Amino acid sequence: GEMIGNIAHQWRQPLSVITTSASGLNLEAELDMEISKEQIKEYSNLVIQQANYLSSTIDNFRDFLKDDKDHKIIKIDEVFNYTLALMDATIKNNNIRLIKKIEDNLLIDGSINELSEAFINILNNSKDILKEEISNEEDRLIFIDAYKKNSSQVVITFKDSGGGIPDDIINKVFEPYFTSKHQSRGTGLGLAIVDKIIRERHNGTINVSNEQFEYEGKTYKGACFMVVLNCKDL
Repeated sequence: GEMIGNIAHQWRQPLSVITTSASGLNLEAELDMEISKEQIKEYSNLVIQQANYLSSTIDNFRDFLKDDKDHKIIKIDEVFNYTLALMDATIKNNNIRLIKKIEDNLLIDGSINELSEAFINILNNSKDILKEEISNEEDRLIFIDAYKKNSSQVVITFKDSGGGIPDDIINKVFEPYFTSKHQSRGTGLGLAIVDKIIRERHNGTINVSNEQFEYEGKTYKGACFMVVLNCKDL
């Protein structure tokens, strides 16, 4: 369900451009307006450009849904490029500002598909909180940081401005089937899957805490998910 929602967000804007272009061309024809070759080329190029984008998103989601669990040496920035290509429209359509700082050449032994699934679940969790709790869209923030902690560890943090997780449930969020959402809106498996991917599949750790921080002169509070993975040398 989450993935279909992401696909819908990715497709809405390109489809709007295509229909607007086609409608504009059709209207000019119906009004017997003179249509130049340049206009036809402009409309056609817009449609082709957007259709190619739609095709590439199909490839991205198809690759994501493949059961590719093979581990190999991968770069963290490549994982995020892939993850954010899938999440870009969802983030933008919910008027969320994403601020990322990812160091180059952070290498781990892992699966891009599995880690992307984990990161998408974390980002979706933040997206839902920001959408529901933060009415001022300028204050909807997500921060992603990735850096080398020492010679053997990479740290990745996801921090949002959603107000934080209530103290009485923060220690339960990784438990299977635990959810603070209405039953019709979630199974409670999202963060449990994240925990399984990070701990069991990648021998890493994941923790969550509430943090208060400043950004652009304003003070915010939100959840901070910290992932620690074992790194590889170049």
